[in-house]
Amino acid sequence: MRRTLSLLLSGMITIGLLAACGMKEDWTNPKYVGKQIEAGNEKGLREFQRLDDEGRAACVPSLIRAYNNNLMQREVVRALVSAPDERAGDVFRSALARPDDAIAALGARGLAAINDTSSSQAIAERLGAVTTPTEFAPFLDALAVVPTDEALTVVSRTLLRPASRIGGIQTIRKGCGLLGRAQTPNDEIIEALVFSMVNFVPQPYQDAINECELAILAHADTALPKLVETYNGQNARTNDHLRSLDYPVVVARLRAALALSHIDSDAASEAIRGFFNTPQEVPFGDLASMNVQQQQNWYSNRGQLFQVSARGLGYRNTEANIAMLRSLENTGEEMALNNFTDWFQLSEGAEVGLRQSVHEALMIGGHEQDRELLWQRAESGEVARGGSRSDVMLRINTLHYVGRTARVGEIPRYEQVVAAQPERWRGEFESLRAYFVLAEQCTDDVACYGQRIADPSPVLEDERIATMLAGIENEQAQTMTRNGVTAAINAGAIWTLATRLKANPAAGTTLLGHIGHGDMQTRLAVGEALLTFDELPAGATEAINTQLEADADRRGVPGLRESRHLLKVLLVR
Repeated sequence: MRRTLSLLLSGMITIGLLAACGMKEDWTNPKYVGKQIEAGNEKGLREFQRLDDEGRAACVPSLIRAYNNNLMQREVVRALVSAPDERAGDVFRSALARPDDAIAALGARGLAAINDTSSSQAIAERLGAVTTPTEFAPFLDALAVVPTDEALTVVSRTLLRPASRIGGIQTIRKGCGLLGRAQTPNDEIIEALVFSMVNFVPQPYQDAINECELAILAHADTALPKLVETYNGQNARTNDHLRSLDYPVVVARLRAALALSHIDSDAASEAIRGFFNTPQEVPFGDLASMNVQQQQNWYSNRGQLFQVSARGLGYRNTEANIAMLRSLENTGEEMALNNFTDWFQLSEGAEVGLRQSVHEALMIGGHEQDRELLWQRAESGEVARGGSRSDVMLRINTLHYVGRTARVGEIPRYEQVVAAQPERWRGEFESLRAYFVLAEQCTDDVACYGQRIADPSPVLEDERIATMLAGIENEQAQTMTRNGVTAAINAGAIWTLATRLKANPAAGTTLLGHIGHGDMQTRLAVGEALLTFDELPAGATEAINTQLEADADRRGVPGLRESRHLLKVLLVR
């Protein structure tokens, strides 16, 4: 009864006010709408949104008066944000200071909407007091419009808190994006960026590694000392956080390695070479006390650390880097490989995996003398543990890297390699023939290799390949071999352009033309190949930005996120 009476009285007051003004009901009239808003009528706010820009601007004074009279304040501020007007600045500043996170977030959005850069610090300070998980994002969105280095330093303190307590991974992503824009990043900003690389949410797993790596690369020179500290396993903050999540601390080292591998500097390469020059002991006692899953994680993380580090040396093809890779391939006194011999005892595949990473990096480097070494390993390479099967795995993997930069006339040597293998394993080498047929077809013709990336059918239809495929009676096995052949054609064309033919300006341009290839494996390979170029081809920035824009609304495509990230890395490194 009281509620009904209150509504009745409110309606009578509204009618009385309008009658006193001599106004007829007209929801298209901004003055009428404004009076309704000042009277506390929620319909006035709804009709406000239907007005044109001029009409909404005319209602701004009424909205301000409604806010100052404590009427529908959150809804009023939201309406003002939707129609930005400098006259509402005081309302936005007042809302920002409120203890209610939701209304303060609207105040931050409003100040950004009117481009009030003087409020940047206040927005950042209020962000530090947010406790509502869903309300972190609006403050970061506002600061993206009105950033200052002083405000970003405050933001960095928010990012040093666990992701689960600050609104989740979206907060980390937005925060790293902001910190990457700092003009003169200080130690606090760098600390937050490096920490954010491991500030993930375990269940369900969510990660901001890509966004945070891009921000670090934007400040590569400044970030390098902290990044190297993390890579060496000496960053107490990242290590403690990973332990709190029940994750091994090597995860921080691996993520630092990813960033270092993309930094084109002597200091980054020196840090990676330092890792390979340090004896890497295996804690056999600790491993024995782990369950199977923990052991597998230990192997996987350290194997990835080795592979990413080796690739980093290959991407940056300096004399010192290639010398280190050669030292990791050969046995003998004072060879870096001696620092990893304990790893060979871990499993039958441990040495194969280590050597595969080195062989891949040597292929990326593209030196002729290293191709001869790879040929020798493909012909008769052996590993310490695992027997003939492990030896064959090593030789197949090595032949893949030889084949990716195949030369005309190498088919007979390929045939000799196959003939030298135990008969039961020779079929495993058949799909690799495609590398050498590709080289025979295209020789040194850049355009031909580009055409084979787009359409591998000329190689598939070559008698030497077609006959081999036709001889496989099992349909499933034939399909698998055909897929392997197609992958070899693709990889061979991409890496021949990125190594043997790189001196031809058309090679880089041809690769650039395939950054939007429909097959994500091709996209990823093209992105990695472009990482090896000291300078990107002419027009690369425009082409990459165009592709990123074309992919912006695509969702749920496996590999697309990684492909987009590689393109962004190319832009910032």
